[in-house]
Amino acid sequence: MFTLQGMRGNAELITEKIRQEAIEEVLKKFKEADRKYYQTGEDFQTVRDLYKELERLGADIETVIDIDLHIRDKVFGLSPVKAMYHSTMNMDDGYINHIAIIQEVNGFHNHFLYDEDKGKGAAGTGPFTTLEEAKQDVIAHYPDAVEQEVAE
Repeated sequence: MFTLQGMRGNAELITEKIRQEAIEEVLKKFKEADRKYYQTGEDFQTVRDLYKELERLGADIETVIDIDLHIRDKVFGLSPVKAMYHSTMNMDDGYINHIAIIQEVNGFHNHFLYDEDKGKGAAGTGPFTTLEEAKQDVIAHYPDAVEQEVAE
């Protein structure tokens, strides 16, 4: 037997699934258009329209901005990582906590348990106004942290 409440719940689940699929589709187009824009300097309007569509669909705009910055950095060969530390504090034997200090639009952010493929960490702090403030924060959280060389 079907209830009205059960049917309403199913409709909400289906609606959310459709919204998520729409976000994924528009995000794919956004990535392609964004890459083209950074490579050629052309068709910014398409990027802007897709960004507005992602906003309308309720996408996580902070994630969209991170994707944009990641594409920009990749196209121009820039690394947003301004400093890297290694720490073994609170880690199982043989594991290293990679801590990246990343420059973002609103300042410097510390990314703990940094994943280079994802371009972010499992946890973080910031924003900090200066790189030095971010470095001091890393040492405050992980006194054993050792700064690593960063390739620019």
